[in-house]
Amino acid sequence: MLKTENPKMSEVSISADPAGGYTGTGKAADGETFKLTIKQNADLKRLSWTAKGDRGTVIDDASYEFVK
Repeated sequence: MLKTENPKMSEVSISADPAGGYTGTGKAADGETFKLTIKQNADLKRLSWTAKGDRGTVIDDASYEFVK
């Protein structure tokens, strides 16, 4: 099952990945837990991430761009 709505995570923990970027976990209000993969592109001032939930929710290619 593929869902793309925002689960509004209330608990998030991330750490630097030796291979680059960050990895972590998150927990949504409904109790679904997520594995997070976060990449940073410093040149574009952009973070992008994927989140895969234990109930089948997938958030793919989400991003945030820092602007001045």
